[in-house]
This record gives sequence, C-alpha cells and structure tokens, in this order.
Amino acid sequence: EAAIYFHDLCTTQKQDYFGGSAKILDDMKERDILPCESDINGAIKSDNYELIIQYYPLGWFDLLNRFEFGGPVYFFFYTAIGLTICLIGGSVYGINRLLTKFRHPPPFQGWQLVALVSRPQIEGVILAVIPYMVVVSTIHTLFRHDGVLQFDSLHKNWMGSGSIGDVEEVENAMGRMGSAFLVL
Repeated sequence: EAAIYFHDLCTTQKQDYFGGSAKILDDMKERDILPCESDINGAIKSDNYELIIQYYPLGWFDLLNRFEFGGPVYFFFYTAIGLTICLIGGSVYGINRLLTKFRHPPPFQGWQLVALVSRPQIEGVILAVIPYMVVVSTIHTLFRHDGVLQFDSLHKNWMGSGSIGDVEEVENAMGRMGSAFLVL
C-alpha cells in the first residue's frame, strides 16, 4: 500500500491584489492551502514541488483480502477454514448428543443436510456453465483457421493494405479472440 502527497502544497491562484479570485482563495484557505510565493509582478517564483511516496507493508489479512498470494495458499487457507467449520459443527453435535436427556437420541443426518444445502449451488453452477461453454465453443469454432469465418486476410485497422505478415496475423487473431471474449 502506498500514500502519495505533496510537501508544502500551495495554490497557483494569484493573490487577490494581483487579480486572483477571492472565492477560490477563500476555498483554498479553508483547506489550509495558501497561495504559492510570488514575485513583485504576481508571477509564481518557483514551480518546483516535492512529491513524496511512502510505501507501507500490508498485514496478513489485507494481503489475503487483496489476493496477493498464489493459488495453493488460498486452496490451503479455504480448506483449513472449511475443515475447522466442520470440526466445530461436529463438536457441537457431539457435545449435545452426550449431554442430552433423551433415552434414544436421533441419529446424525449429515448427508441429508449436505444434500439439502448444496443442491441449489450445484444447480446454479450447472445452469450458468452450460450456456457459457456453448458460447465459448461457438467462438472457438468460428475463429479457427479452418473455421466457418475466415478473417486471416483482414487487417486489424481499416487503413491497412497489402499482404499480412506472420506477426500481424498472430496479433489479429489474438485481438479477435480477445474482443470476442470481452463481448462474452
């Protein structure tokens, strides 16, 4: 994380007796920004400034929230959290089962709970992935070199003329695929 600020910030608005706007100078004065030093004619003496950039290290939770680590770290982290939540739930069930006054306590219905809770998420993912994969497959089929649409001879800009080189052909293909996926 970084902080950027100017040292000795001043406004370039001329003093009011040199023709500067009194309203703007009052607004700047409310923000503790005074006019820059000026010479006898009202011109700014120096337009130099000092830009200060300070970097601050982030804490572990900030790094996790900004996804600064690699995939294995997040896989381990989320797996550990999921297992911890399962362990807490099992502990709560075990303690309640041990301390119950029922002669025949009901059995643990874990698989029924998992089926009840996870079914909407699985159905939602399937309903979202099917049309997405159909569109991706269609785009990929259309833009193949031997596909239905042949764009290999077209230039990437309207002003292009002549034959297309190998480098420009690769750039054109990457641009078409990028545009298609952006539209997707």
